Amino acid sequence: MPLFQWHAFRSGSQAYRAKGLVHMKTRAADMWNYQTLTVWMQKEDMLKFRNNGAHLQAMKLSNRMGKGYTVGWESRQIPNREDGEKRLEDKLQKDDLAVWLSA
Repeated sequence: MPLFQWHAFRSGSQAYRAKGLVHMKTRAADMWNYQTLTVWMQKEDMLKFRNNGAHLQAMKLSNRMGKGYTVGWESRQIPNREDGEKRLEDKLQKDDLAVWLSA
């Protein structure tokens, strides 16, 4: 947990400074599960954030911090958390759940 929190803090700080970030909100779903919603001006901005700095370091250590699941889509408006959760649930149901759980 402390390892995750440290990297989450550093990644969040990186996101707030990143070019193209429109909106970011993080919450604890429960003691062991956290959810983050980010909205970017362009997909390229999100990819640059994801593939660099503190976030890249966190991804490299993610197998020591638990499992992560992502979903994304393009939209002209900021999606609400419920839409994001529904999209993730739909993706998990459509994909081979064993592949997700072994990630």
